[in-house]
Amino acid sequence: MIGFAFVFLDLSIAVNELGAAEILPDCIGWFFVFYGLIKLSPTGKNFAKVKYLSLATGLLSVITWVLDAVGVSKFFGVFTLPLLGVICFLTLFITYRIVEGVGDAENENNADYGSRRLYKVFLPLCIAESITLLASVFGMTIIFVVGSIALLICTVIFTVFLYQTKKAYDEKPPKRIDTEKNEDENNDY
Repeated sequence: MIGFAFVFLDLSIAVNELGAAEILPDCIGWFFVFYGLIKLSPTGKNFAKVKYLSLATGLLSVITWVLDAVGVSKFFGVFTLPLLGVICFLTLFITYRIVEGVGDAENENNADYGSRRLYKVFLPLCIAESITLLASVFGMTIIFVVGSIALLICTVIFTVFLYQTKKAYDEKPPKRIDTEKNEDENNDY
């Protein structure tokens, strides 16, 4: 839950004239997300499927964090921009799979964990993340600022909804499933 605040919020301070360092590094957020997915993976196949992908995204985020801090991205932005695009895509994909996992847990446990709320805020979150990334690439300052404000609002709402989902999980924990058995049953030989 707290991991997504690190992942979606980009607060940076200037280190020197060449680089900046994030106050809330994405890589730390991804390691929080990975830890959470380790705990959740026995309860659903969607959580298990993106567990290691979140770790890989965290490692990619370490690379971009270092490049930003030392100022390499200022001179070699053409190389870092595709990496940022990949990270943005992975972020949205992993987030979607987590929301799907919450929905699956609801269906399997006949419970309301709040997946509908998460789905409703996911699309605006995707749009705000995409607008912010594109505006930063093309140097559209005003659109970047508006996108960043929208992203902040969506991130806060999403994080609050995730907290409510966690509380619902704690009240009625989902059943553990055998993910290997379920994957074998879904394979058409």
